[in-house]
Amino acid sequence: IVLLDVGHGSCTVLMDCGRMAVIDAASGVELLEFLRLRNIDRLHLLLLTHADADHIAGASSLLLSDDCIVEQLYVNTDTPRDSQAWGELRSAIRYASERKGTRTHAELTSALTGTLDVGTVQVEVLAPSPEDALSGPGGRDLAGRGITSNAMSAVIRLRHEAQGIILLCADVFRALGRHTRGEWGDL
Repeated sequence: IVLLDVGHGSCTVLMDCGRMAVIDAASGVELLEFLRLRNIDRLHLLLLTHADADHIAGASSLLLSDDCIVEQLYVNTDTPRDSQAWGELRSAIRYASERKGTRTHAELTSALTGTLDVGTVQVEVLAPSPEDALSGPGGRDLAGRGITSNAMSAVIRLRHEAQGIILLCADVFRALGRHTRGEWGDL
């Protein structure tokens, strides 16, 4: 696991048993340089925790790059999002789908836990739930609370041999403060 220093934003690279995943891709050249220096030309997974630019802006460059193929992309929809970074990402997704065969999934929820593993590392999506994702930003959860983009941030725990090794919270704790340690257990 490599946490890239991207300044403001987030970018985590997971490599195990010849499989590669990137979780979030902040703007800047750090991710593409990291991949080029290691001769990595294929990512099995690109997981984007939510649609804020400091988590997705570098994904467009990655998807458009001639040097790398992204096999599968997972991201939650964000209907109210109207940023330049979100528009660029959507265009880059179309390009990567048509020209490189990237498969895009408009869901990154707890229902995917067990299907996103990278080698021997388990990738658990702890939040959001599928029920919250169905409402999405601007909607309401089942308890009637408003859902923001940050509340839809995917919370991802990486585990190896049943031990939690890292918890990636994106911006969910800025949102509603409603998720507690008790809901997610120990790291």
